[in-house]
Amino acid sequence: MRRHLHLLNALRSFEIACKVGSFTGAAQEMSVTPGAVSRQITILEDEFGCPLFVRLPRGVQPTAKGAMLYRILNEAFNQIENVLSSIRDDDAFASLSILSYTTIAIEWLVPRVGSFYRENPEMSLHFYSRQEPSALLDGTMDAGIWNGPGELEGCTVKDLMFLEYLPVCSPSLLRNGSALRTPSDLKKQNLLGSRYQLPAWSEWLRAAGVNEIDPSRFQLFDNSAQAYRRARDGQGIMLGYRFINCYDIAAGTLVAPFDVSIRDINPWKLVIPENREGDPRIKAFEKWLRAEMDDAERVACSVLSKKMKTVKVSVPKI
Repeated sequence: MRRHLHLLNALRSFEIACKVGSFTGAAQEMSVTPGAVSRQITILEDEFGCPLFVRLPRGVQPTAKGAMLYRILNEAFNQIENVLSSIRDDDAFASLSILSYTTIAIEWLVPRVGSFYRENPEMSLHFYSRQEPSALLDGTMDAGIWNGPGELEGCTVKDLMFLEYLPVCSPSLLRNGSALRTPSDLKKQNLLGSRYQLPAWSEWLRAAGVNEIDPSRFQLFDNSAQAYRRARDGQGIMLGYRFINCYDIAAGTLVAPFDVSIRDINPWKLVIPENREGDPRIKAFEKWLRAEMDDAERVACSVLSKKMKTVKVSVPKI
């Protein structure tokens, strides 16, 4: 029997879209675009030769065949999650599953994880990107880094830091003649980001006194990590994070052309399910995480302009 393993991503997209009733909701949960979910569904429908959804004005509804497939997939994925949880709960496995945003994981956690292993050689960390905290609430994850709104019932929440944003770009962009003397010069530049960052971009532009930026100037990606790659290649200006990009600035791969930043008054948090709060593995992770954040702050203070004007704002979450 031929296994359709190449369809796993498409099947997962389908299962989540059925569960939430829309491609947009599935995209948010999977940290991708609605278009990406739609393409995965099209792959399945082409593979099976039949429609799996009825497209409605306010969402989607599975067809009869789609509903049959959903029941089987939902049961299978639940069984997989149960097995993973049982493995994770076995003390013989000294590993931690950490929920995080894609950009935080790719740009900051993964590059620094070597120091964690040097201090904790008997442990392993596994990072999972999510836009929703459900995996913390149902016990699938051991801990998470989160800054969304609302209460997380059954979890202990500890403040970590207040995120600070500032535009960054490649030095090559300036060498190639791009004029960035004042924030208003951004009106002539290619602005990069993810759709989740658009509210932060708007707050920064307001703090810098820049009006009437054409929305079409923003080149948007599924996540900020993709935009960072474009910025480092000199293809535009990204709204960066102080604690991530201070290392780029120190290395000379990015520069911060303006002395204006915004600081979100809503803190990023370490979220721990209450039944795991006393876990020594999580305590070790928290100790390492806070030490790395302290190091990032020291680097940022040494490389960023002493004239930096920081405006406190509340960045809306989308």
